Amino acid sequence: MKRALSLVLALCISILCLVSPCFAKEKVWRNPFADITTDAWYFNAVKFSNINGLFSGMTKTAFEPNTSMSRAMFVRVLYNLAGKLGVNIEVENDGEIPFRDVIKGEWYESAVEWAYTRGLVYGVESDVFGLKADVTREQMCALLYRFSQKASVTLSEIRDINFADEDEISTYAKDAVITMGKAWVVSGMGDGIFCPAGSANRAQVAQIMRAFVNCLSRSSADLGDIDENTLDILPYPVIFDNDYGVFLSRDDSSLEIFDDYDTVIIDAQYFSKDSIATLHEDGHTVYTYINIGSLENFRDFYEDFKDITLGEYENWPGEYWVDTSKGEWQEHIASLSREYAEKGVDGFFVDNLDVYSVYSRKEIYDGVITMLKDLMSLNIDVVVNGGIDVVNRYMNIDKGLPFDILTGINQESVFATILDFDKDIFGEQSPSNTNAYIKYLSSCSKYGVEIYLLEYTKDEALKKRIVDYCKQEGWYYYISSSVELG
Repeated sequence: MKRALSLVLALCISILCLVSPCFAKEKVWRNPFADITTDAWYFNAVKFSNINGLFSGMTKTAFEPNTSMSRAMFVRVLYNLAGKLGVNIEVENDGEIPFRDVIKGEWYESAVEWAYTRGLVYGVESDVFGLKADVTREQMCALLYRFSQKASVTLSEIRDINFADEDEISTYAKDAVITMGKAWVVSGMGDGIFCPAGSANRAQVAQIMRAFVNCLSRSSADLGDIDENTLDILPYPVIFDNDYGVFLSRDDSSLEIFDDYDTVIIDAQYFSKDSIATLHEDGHTVYTYINIGSLENFRDFYEDFKDITLGEYENWPGEYWVDTSKGEWQEHIASLSREYAEKGVDGFFVDNLDVYSVYSRKEIYDGVITMLKDLMSLNIDVVVNGGIDVVNRYMNIDKGLPFDILTGINQESVFATILDFDKDIFGEQSPSNTNAYIKYLSSCSKYGVEIYLLEYTKDEALKKRIVDYCKQEGWYYYISSSVELG
């Protein structure tokens, strides 16, 4: 995209604009789980539970959606929810918990103690909690029902429901199950069956917890630190005409030029912390350009690093590929990124990972990965421009997950190609290249990585094909009839 980006530098024109108005950008979830992909019905539920600190995985990279939820796990999830909501439920049972199977210092102890002393949960016997026993569907409803009562929240009833096996519901749980059913926190298992004694797996519990918090939201309960963008009911106070704009040649002297753009890419070198805060107040998401693979001669640090350049960047006078294996360059990018993060940017637009495509040496690759992981450690978005060889190697050879190194990918010319930059002559990308790009982007997208396509074509049939495909996949796109992106 370097040639196209140079024109953006000069002309400051928007890219990746959606045809219809869009909403304020939701922060990317950095999905850590190899077994949770976007084609799973529970993806958004796991995303909600993980973002809001209700669930962790069974390991760092495995959520195990089909693993049964134990009583200890469920009480821990409810305990975590209370903390996020800021709910203070009064103690009803003083003294130590009576359960001999609850071991002090274990991950579940504080949650079981909290739930027992507040009258939310009891043991399967007087002195046995039943930590490893599967939590049943009626037990979950009873816990959530008691939780809402003791938190003084009235759950709104939004449907009538009668379960065919209502007679099988335990007396203690009947009101809870009916209330949760009417509030659409729980549904049946098909054919009107609730299956009260059945267990639930971790994916199902994630879905139930998201539905419960949605119900609290509908009831106007205080959601505390819950990220409302992860719910079904989304408060979008700001609507923008365009999704995405690149403004690399602009400074902060006139912020009005950003008014119609949700996410704006700037060069934070030319913006103050106060200006970025003003953009946030106006509802914008702010990314800063950061170049990790090449060195531009107009940068004030050019003289410090010109000795570690590798060669000229073709078609870009005054820019040079840089040796990313050098510690001094990595330290410089780390310092620069922290300077920008301190200004309050929401993420980085990372350019020139393709240094590895030009200089295909392991040390170059290792340097790029080191810098990407360092950017990710700042816990803000990292959108890479291109970088197919780096990302493919990381996922397919190193067996890493995309969210180790990025949160989004901007890819040019997936379906169309530029035949002549000067005359705006375009063609259709070769099927092999299109398939390779789609395979690459899809392998990242299935984990929730945001995908942006930038295409150049005047062919109406090809435009429709691009639009239809992006809408189907949920990808952002911009189609330009000129390399000037205007």
